[in-house]
Amino acid sequence: MKTYAEILKNLEQDLESIDLDFNNYLLEVEKGVYACKKTLESLRHQVLENGFENKEAECVFFKTVKPTVVGYLVYYLEFADIQKKRPLNGKKEIKKYYCSQISHLQSYFLKYQEFYEYLIRNRTDRDEEYFSRTHGKISFHLDALLFCTDADFSTSHDMLAAKFIAYELLIAKFSSELNA
Repeated sequence: MKTYAEILKNLEQDLESIDLDFNNYLLEVEKGVYACKKTLESLRHQVLENGFENKEAECVFFKTVKPTVVGYLVYYLEFADIQKKRPLNGKKEIKKYYCSQISHLQSYFLKYQEFYEYLIRNRTDRDEEYFSRTHGKISFHLDALLFCTDADFSTSHDMLAAKFIAYELLIAKFSSELNA
């Protein structure tokens, strides 16, 4: 699992240098997306080439490592999308817009509240069901799409975990802008 942790650490170091400015964001988003994409390709190669020591290591990877990388990717893409739709003038309109975006992001946590609580409580009793590629149980939510299309590098719940990471980052980013 060292290799996966090292790859993740390298990504996080690369992302530290990216400064997402609210007005001049496109170049920075592009850098972040590129770094995440490159890291995902590296992780995918490692997983397909080397696999995992055991089922527990596989579950840890799909519960923490891959969702962190995909979470950053979703963060950059969602940030860009939200910024493109932001009102161009009027502090009041911009503030209202960010508040509505935060509310929308928070609704995702409510929609998948049971699973979110599972993660934040660091439970492991259902890890094999949620984060094993061979478990084979199909969950009926759109975020399981990757599991259905790329079963070699996805599980039924790794994208849900990634979105929680991304949405937490986005909520923090927009909240800090509102409080500035």
